[in-house]
Amino acid sequence: PPLRQNAEKRWPHGVLSGGTVIDMLEYLSLTAHASDYVFVMWLQRHYIQPFGRIERLDGLLVTHDQDLEILHHAYERYIASQSPRTRLQRLYVPGLEPRFLPPPSAIKLEDEGPPYNAWRASEMYFKNGNEVKRKGVCEGLWVDERKWDRMLWS
Repeated sequence: PPLRQNAEKRWPHGVLSGGTVIDMLEYLSLTAHASDYVFVMWLQRHYIQPFGRIERLDGLLVTHDQDLEILHHAYERYIASQSPRTRLQRLYVPGLEPRFLPPPSAIKLEDEGPPYNAWRASEMYFKNGNEVKRKGVCEGLWVDERKWDRMLWS
């Protein structure tokens, strides 16, 4: 993914596109690869559970530079088996890409245990018949380079 080209100094690790995170989770949870299951569990633990639920136009702040490499590997896994048009779906909110990328290294993710069922975005909205409330801190509204309003969450 491209690096940030503007002068925005906040959020140096970038801001993820909520819609891309949702699509990555849904797709990777349906593959037969054990490594994809590990990415699904990691994404849920770091980018779904802290927020309760997310919307497609939400921006999710990346707070640790260690997350960047895992996110990029999960994104590459996602787009590798999709149509070429999937590359047009950006991992980051346009204009809020990371300011730098860490050097590549071997990723060590722990297998989370028993087989996982397919994940659906609807699981974020209701649990045991109750609506899931939003969590996290709303950092405000950002209008991205495509002129879309994004609510940013940390």
